[in-house]
Amino acid sequence: MSAPLGFRPEDIRNIAVLGHTGAGKTTLCEAILHRCGAVTRMGTVDGASTSSTLMFAMRDGREVNLIDTPGSLELIGQALAVLPAADTAVIVVNAASGIELGTRRLFVAAGEMALARMIVVNKIDANRAGLPALVSELKNAFGPELHCINLPTASGSDVIDCFDADAGSADFGSVAEVHREILESSVEVDDAELERYLEGGAIDLPRLRRCLVEAMNRGHVVPILFTAAPSEVGIDDLVHILVEEAPSPANARPRRPRK
Repeated sequence: MSAPLGFRPEDIRNIAVLGHTGAGKTTLCEAILHRCGAVTRMGTVDGASTSSTLMFAMRDGREVNLIDTPGSLELIGQALAVLPAADTAVIVVNAASGIELGTRRLFVAAGEMALARMIVVNKIDANRAGLPALVSELKNAFGPELHCINLPTASGSDVIDCFDADAGSADFGSVAEVHREILESSVEVDDAELERYLEGGAIDLPRLRRCLVEAMNRGHVVPILFTAAPSEVGIDDLVHILVEEAPSPANARPRRPRK
């Protein structure tokens, strides 16, 4: 996508929103637009998307371009066709349904094209008790590169950012432990920052963000986030991460042809 007048490439986020039918992709996109002020109210989604739709919003001087794709396996070609236009693939998983066939195909395809990837576990209000098991299932299916970057809190009515914060209360897991895991996995891609960390030196947030972007670009880190889109739980945190940590056209890896 070309930069609009007044936008630098580093201020643009091109996001392909992928996932199996029923994951809640369109509602998630609408919630992002609503929280960014691009629309005045949430709509009602009836039925499944049959074609890809481009949406955009502004946040903190950045333009976030969202490509909402159909999730039906019969239409998966349309989802695959948008990947060359994106720098980040957000793979949406229905918390109640878990990993489905479309989830696997789209996750692998985005990786083959060298896109940075995030997994958004949506509809967490439908399966709060099963979220720890789902996280384990995701890591077992897609690899140790998956790390939670936030966690549900307050009985699923909110999330706590585990990237910027290293303490707090979560519905499951340890904020401090999740923060340590995402920090260590991120700095592993930068020898100087890794040495600084191993020697006990502090790593400030801007340097850590640069490491995370590079780690995502290399496929070394795949963040997991949690949302309940209709009630907009976790949407502000998702937008923050997309704006601050997702690659831009200026620092994303070159696309590889899809196999």
